Amino acid sequence: YNSRIEIILKAIPPAKQIVQSEDKDYLEFGIKGETTLASLMNRLRKNYKDIIKDQSFIFYCSNFALCPSSTIRDIYNNFGVGGKLVLSYNLIETWGEEKKLI
Repeated sequence: YNSRIEIILKAIPPAKQIVQSEDKDYLEFGIKGETTLASLMNRLRKNYKDIIKDQSFIFYCSNFALCPSSTIRDIYNNFGVGGKLVLSYNLIETWGEEKKLI
């Protein structure tokens, strides 16, 4: 259970993409499975503070927001494909609209 999980991280516009190298238009890295999504976000904010802001959001494959207390292993076990977990980020809540009750 100490194995690392490969993450592919992609930006959802208008967020800027973190580019790992010239031949990849995304960021790919390994992380321990017991890491929480909140811890991952804190690391990303620290390492890429010019791109990942305090109010950034993480989504599964550009579809829906994930719970910050979830572990990377749990997310991978539910959504991982081909040995990798594809996550997306944005600076705003990308989908859905908050409705006000009258």
